Amino acid sequence: MGSEPFLKPRLTGPRFGEAEIPLEVLADFAALSELLLELAKWKWKEANPGRRRVPKGFLDGFELRVAKVEPGSAIPVITLVAPSGSLFDRQYFEDARLAVVEAVCAAESGGAIGSAIPQQFLGYFDRFGRSLREGEAIELEDARNGKKGRLTRESRKALVRASTLPRVTEEGRLYGQIHEFDQRSRSFQIQLENGSIVRGIPVDETHYDAILQAHTGYRTGQRVRIDGVLVYGREGDLQSVERVESVTNMDTLDVGMRLDGLRQLKDGWLDGEGRSLSPAGLDWLEQMFERHYPDDCVSPHLFPTPEGAVRGEWQLAPWSVSIDFDVVAKKADCHALNLESDEEVEKVIDAGSDAGWAELAELIRGFGGMEVSR
Repeated sequence: MGSEPFLKPRLTGPRFGEAEIPLEVLADFAALSELLLELAKWKWKEANPGRRRVPKGFLDGFELRVAKVEPGSAIPVITLVAPSGSLFDRQYFEDARLAVVEAVCAAESGGAIGSAIPQQFLGYFDRFGRSLREGEAIELEDARNGKKGRLTRESRKALVRASTLPRVTEEGRLYGQIHEFDQRSRSFQIQLENGSIVRGIPVDETHYDAILQAHTGYRTGQRVRIDGVLVYGREGDLQSVERVESVTNMDTLDVGMRLDGLRQLKDGWLDGEGRSLSPAGLDWLEQMFERHYPDDCVSPHLFPTPEGAVRGEWQLAPWSVSIDFDVVAKKADCHALNLESDEEVEKVIDAGSDAGWAELAELIRGFGGMEVSR
């Protein structure tokens, strides 16, 4: 049985910095394997006009395997395996690989996607790349000519929109209240922070009790976070939830929930003034809080500023602390005032680095912002 390197995609982003790949990302490559298989069959038919089917045994024993993961962010070395003496022809899979790379390049540059891959195959990108988060990419290169393409959240959406699928799915999260739960049909509705309602969300046994508890707490204002696979229309409108992966009851100061509310602000939100906040910047800030803000530190109250930043406020008597997060420049302007002595502390921190967030955490601790002190 032959086995040799076929594809070495490079995964970039904070989750891949230690040459590690989260398990949910590996599911994307199963979809890539299916896409390459179908494209190889299509390439064979193109080369053999008049033949409706590939020869029997053409794909016997075919497999794509991750042999190892190399450093450099994370680079899975994917090998193409087929039994010796089979009718398998590697050329058609290499042609399929090039077609995928060219389609990703076209989506990234705004070119003609359909000239690389027929429309009926583009639906596979609804699963390949679905786990990507803001700031992450899968870089693909064709070994024969060195052509490279970057699959990102945006280029993936362009590929799916060019397909025949009427929708686009994404892994994501929703914040809101469970205002209706139909135990007979095992489905619920969630009212989002902007007042809109998503209906017909399926519930399995794993999350049944959590949804029931959240529904019971609706009158007292209990809010939840739903993580799962979200379904969007071709114009980007949220339509439904395909699958619920986790349900979390939220604290009123939860950073993710507060930032989700800020996503709804439009230009002019403050009496005709006030800039909307960068969606990508809010995604970045949420990820940095999740990754770096210590559990033993008091959570801030978060507010928008008219300039398009996010202000965090901590009341840590006798100190009043505020930090303005510039979500575009990725910096934090810190100001603290001692309400008893009028002493002031000002500092600018690089919020785009791990060291900057460590400094920020120590700053909050220094003003008495540890949970145990509350």
